Amino acid sequence: NNNNNNNNNNNNNNNNKSKSNLNTQNNNSKTRTAAATSGGACGATAAAAAATATTTSASSSTASASSVPSTAGLSKNQLRKLENKQKKEADKAAGAKNLKDSGAATASVAPTKSNMTKQERAAHQAACRKAKEDALAANGGVPPKKGKSGGGAKRGDHLPAAKGPGGAATRAATATKTAAAATKAVAPALPTASAPSTVVRPRSTKRNKKKILLVRNKVPKEKRINLLKHLPQMARMTSSSILLADRQRIHPKILTLGLKFADGRIRGADNRCIALIDAFAEVIQDFHPLSSVNFARELASVLQLLIQFLTECRPHSVCCGIGGAIRFMKRKVADCIQDSALENVTKSELISSLQQYKSKIFLARETVADIGQQKILEGDVILTFACSTCVEAIFLLAKRKGKNFKVIVADSRPFWEGKQLLQRLVALGIECSYIMVTAVPYIIREVSKVMLGAATVLSNGNAISRVGTAGVAMVAHTFQIPVILCVESYKCTDRVQND
Repeated sequence: NNNNNNNNNNNNNNNNKSKSNLNTQNNNSKTRTAAATSGGACGATAAAAAATATTTSASSSTASASSVPSTAGLSKNQLRKLENKQKKEADKAAGAKNLKDSGAATASVAPTKSNMTKQERAAHQAACRKAKEDALAANGGVPPKKGKSGGGAKRGDHLPAAKGPGGAATRAATATKTAAAATKAVAPALPTASAPSTVVRPRSTKRNKKKILLVRNKVPKEKRINLLKHLPQMARMTSSSILLADRQRIHPKILTLGLKFADGRIRGADNRCIALIDAFAEVIQDFHPLSSVNFARELASVLQLLIQFLTECRPHSVCCGIGGAIRFMKRKVADCIQDSALENVTKSELISSLQQYKSKIFLARETVADIGQQKILEGDVILTFACSTCVEAIFLLAKRKGKNFKVIVADSRPFWEGKQLLQRLVALGIECSYIMVTAVPYIIREVSKVMLGAATVLSNGNAISRVGTAGVAMVAHTFQIPVILCVESYKCTDRVQND
């Protein structure tokens, strides 16, 4: 009911307003008609003047009403926007008034191209060309550099006086720039206009990369293998490939070990890991720091350089046996840094730790051999691929216990590792056969078990080994023949690799 009463009151007010407007219009029309009929020509002129005055007052009242809009029913954000808009309009009006006042002081200033006629633009271009030729002649035929002072005339130096209604603003803006330039020119702390200003740009910062210790030469084109042309083919690395500047910082034992890794004279994860431990034990024994206080810290920096050298000689996987030995050695050195032990104590602790790690490798191999020989039964025909120290230890222990079995050794290029295993097994009196890896599907029906070695066992059960191992395992799986993987525990890792 209250809402209906309010609406009725509003409607009544609107009706009253409309009636008052109609009465006002009728009165105005009656006044104009009376003025026009009573005075003749003079009366008509007076009526026209009165009408003009009435129209002007109405327009002024309308403008004032529009400039101050109603703020009823507006939110806070709308009120804030309205205030900002009014402030901008006031600042704009004040700036236009200042420009108009300062336009009388600057009589002739260079106008923009939009205010120039066609003849003035042609004259301006000719003057600019002449100024450039004069500047070129003054510099001895060398064009002035862009952004440097003292080279040629500036644009607008030869323009005529401004024309048009927009010239006042242009003259005022240019006068302001000219005054600022004059202020900078007379400032004593800044360089003069004749001296060229040099801008020092910051150089791009890039991450410092490790210094390369080896230089590997590519194989000549006539000796490259077309089947492997998509891979980098490097020449055989020799001692001359090592940079002379860093050779003095590398221990001779590590230098010899790196060349053996690169040439392939040390094969097998166990053999490489044992050789690595022996070499680093000798490095620690021969190391003499500059100060006995920072022995462990200086040793850590030297070991990092030697590890980088060995990695460049033969890149190794992070999760292989060598990677585990390197991580073990770094952890022991870090423990020595925290303990701040003396030089003799630190050396003895590190060397004993490396020897214990080496003894665990042999102990793990013996344990694997003891468990693996239990899988061999009388009359078994066992297939193996290439040469694995664990598999060889299993065959040796089984033969010592008097078991009769036959071994088929599958081999492949390029190192023919199976030949070495074949010679040692025949020397022990074990019956053996030698085939190529491509002949495995033809003799797989005669095999009762498959024993393979690996470099790493991942946490998801996958194994990493030499090329060809996966093919042998898949053939055995197709014919439902059990495959036994013989790996030491120090080669196991928590990493995962699907392919």
